[in-house]
Amino acid sequence: MNTVRQYSPSTIANAFIWKANQSSQLLSNTKLQKLVFFCHVNSLVKRGSSCVKEKPVVWKYGPVFESLYHALKFLDPKEISNYIRIMRDGETLALVPNQKDVDFYELLDQVWDEHGYKSAAQLSDECHEPGSPWDQTEIYEDISDELIREFYKPA
Repeated sequence: MNTVRQYSPSTIANAFIWKANQSSQLLSNTKLQKLVFFCHVNSLVKRGSSCVKEKPVVWKYGPVFESLYHALKFLDPKEISNYIRIMRDGETLALVPNQKDVDFYELLDQVWDEHGYKSAAQLSDECHEPGSPWDQTEIYEDISDELIREFYKPA
């Protein structure tokens, strides 16, 4: 299996924001969290390792990447179209995955094609299935890669 370079949840979220802007879609905080989660899932299942530097944590309403939650919490929860920015060396930057990382962009396209058209509620339902890794993990605990691989492996 190929390994994928790891990125912060906010960097991956920016890639999804770019995809949404290209198709004139608006993303909510919830939908963006779930898209990054499914990027993590697909990377683990299809490539053997995660493209996300952070593990998802079980919160009451689903898996959450805590750093992404904190980056988004002050934005309009229904309409995210601007990139998440960070301050580095006195400059404000919108981080995006390395443009030469073909494996990552193939993964991003797969997740977008499979989940991008779904609503935040539909994506949440998929994450909250009985027996899912979210369901099997205690609140505020990291969801293990092994649970994710086992639950989401192809039939």
